[in-house]
Amino acid sequence: TENRVIDPEIQRFVAILATGFVLFTLLVKGTTLRPMIRLLGIDRLSPIDQALRNQVLALALSNVRDAIGQTAAEYHVEERPTREVLQPYEERIAEATARNTFDTEIADRDRITLSLVTLANRERELLLQHFRNRAVSRPILEQLLTDAERLVEGARSGGRTGYNRAARLLLGFGPGFRLAHSLHRFTGVERLLVYRLADRFELLLVSRIVLEELARVVRSRMSAVLGSRVSDILGEIVDQRLQATTSALDALRLQYPAYAEAMQRRFLRQSGLRLESAQYQTLFQEGLIGRELYNNLQREVASGRSEAAARPRLDLGLDTRELVRHFPLFEGLAPADLDKISN
Repeated sequence: TENRVIDPEIQRFVAILATGFVLFTLLVKGTTLRPMIRLLGIDRLSPIDQALRNQVLALALSNVRDAIGQTAAEYHVEERPTREVLQPYEERIAEATARNTFDTEIADRDRITLSLVTLANRERELLLQHFRNRAVSRPILEQLLTDAERLVEGARSGGRTGYNRAARLLLGFGPGFRLAHSLHRFTGVERLLVYRLADRFELLLVSRIVLEELARVVRSRMSAVLGSRVSDILGEIVDQRLQATTSALDALRLQYPAYAEAMQRRFLRQSGLRLESAQYQTLFQEGLIGRELYNNLQREVASGRSEAAARPRLDLGLDTRELVRHFPLFEGLAPADLDKISN
């Protein structure tokens, strides 16, 4: 309408048309959208989510009821007000339990698929938590988040089989690692291989820590929601991943023991700094230390975090004489004999 080249009648038509479109969107679409959503059932939960809702609701309300009863006992609340507060929870628990069809309407296969997706999402949250705690570097975090997304897609498309297939692929050596290995083998350039090995070491170490946390989540939280049969299957899947990751990590640890110890020291150092920072924050919130002292202590923690964030250097240790000397078969040989074998 502001283009002077266009005929004034066309400009007027465009203005009327645009105004009519906006008014139609507001008055017709805007007023009928909610009834249309209700008519199509888009606002309702799926059968799986509805069954899961009743299961979770009954469990959560039971925990809340028990917590209220415990609180009433601790603070010596009289029986009558306690009973009046607990009565609505008892009624809601009975209603949710009566409607609970989780074990009958949802097949184990669907429950396992749903649980594996939930587990992969939980894995992603744990990775982000470790990153916030400075326990994992950004490049490794990005790789692990990509791996978690592959697990989600594998579970959604192929259920348990798709999840396990994606999990096996995560432990494989990618094209970048193969390229670094070939470059070192044929040209002797080891810098890229050192970088890839260090990445793999950190990735496996963080993965094992997260998988151990996932195993505890399955045993402590998911069993009550999903049932013992499904939680046992989930526990088996996580244990298999944990075992495979541990085996891959042990293979690197046996080859590079000094680097393994350095990485473990780094992780413990970061954990200690995180706990130290939390202690100072608690003391400050309780009013036991002032702002100036708190800031001074946190600056020291920040300095330690910067030092601990640096990843140790990996030495390939390809000195033939050193490799021979550490081999159990040649223990106790004289230096001259070691030189002969090395040559």
